[in-house]
Amino acid sequence: MKTALWSYMRGLASGMVIAGVLAGCSTGGARDESGQLVEDVFGAFTKGEIRLHCELSCSGSKGTKSKRWTALYKQQAWRDLAIEVAELNFASDHEYFYLARSAEGLGFNQAAQTYYLLAKNAAHKCESYTCKDVDVAEEVHRGLERVDAAIESHTLIALPAIEPISTPSPSTAPTSNALPSPNSGLGGRTEEQVTVTYMNDTGDTVYNLDYHFKSDHKGDAGGGVLSLAAAGQSGTMGYGLLVQIGYVSSQSYKYRTARDDSGKLLEYSPFVDEVISCKGSKCVRNEAARIPLPRSYLEARATTGLKIHLKGKGGTQSIEVPASVVTQFLGSVP
Repeated sequence: MKTALWSYMRGLASGMVIAGVLAGCSTGGARDESGQLVEDVFGAFTKGEIRLHCELSCSGSKGTKSKRWTALYKQQAWRDLAIEVAELNFASDHEYFYLARSAEGLGFNQAAQTYYLLAKNAAHKCESYTCKDVDVAEEVHRGLERVDAAIESHTLIALPAIEPISTPSPSTAPTSNALPSPNSGLGGRTEEQVTVTYMNDTGDTVYNLDYHFKSDHKGDAGGGVLSLAAAGQSGTMGYGLLVQIGYVSSQSYKYRTARDDSGKLLEYSPFVDEVISCKGSKCVRNEAARIPLPRSYLEARATTGLKIHLKGKGGTQSIEVPASVVTQFLGSVP
């Protein structure tokens, strides 16, 4: 149902955080201090070797993951939390805190000490409400005291209990079907799994898949997330797209129309258009909009993929989503 879908999507987009004015963007994926991709993510994490490098190009994903990470943190699902944070690779004190707390919770105190120090000295301090689950500075201070004491005594110490998640709250779990990495689109990549969230308060189920793309505006650093989503109950699912774009530019793009590759005008409803921060003439900006689409429209593009062309005051943006991504998403929704 459309109401449930757009309510959930608004929550995702409002969590989008941009890390400040940047000269360029790095990519996600678990990485070490030199920036090299790590194959054994958990192994590197337990040794304190994970480093977070991604900034602007991962900011959209940070927003879409925030609710799930808050749930994993409160459930003390330390291994899952650590791996997901490492693989997204978004750089802030909040993410380093998650790594530190996860390492501590699993008993890897040397690694926890490393991540707590990285959180304490991180250049980007998370001030968005996506960090509302924890007072990062205070928890980092307390965490360092605990692990320092544990390392000194060579014993594990009891950790404070975390309050269980209050209801109503969503329970989130990935589907078992993995997605192949697409090779088409504007530098696009997709999350490896479709996320399924059950909303306890409404009884709705939400299916979500994020597809990341780079901005094709020359001279402007930026990128975004196109979320394929469906929400509702069996037989009454609403389908659509959430477009989130973060970029550094001297002007706002102000996208207001969307067309597909055939020239068909699509319903485009912007609901976020904000300036995050500025340095000189360049500002970090964030836009988000929703595009409702029937399932039949997506099914018709299961073999060709989606091609969306946005147009606004500051120019155009083209987004291509491979057929494999559309097919996998549809196959995950009953």
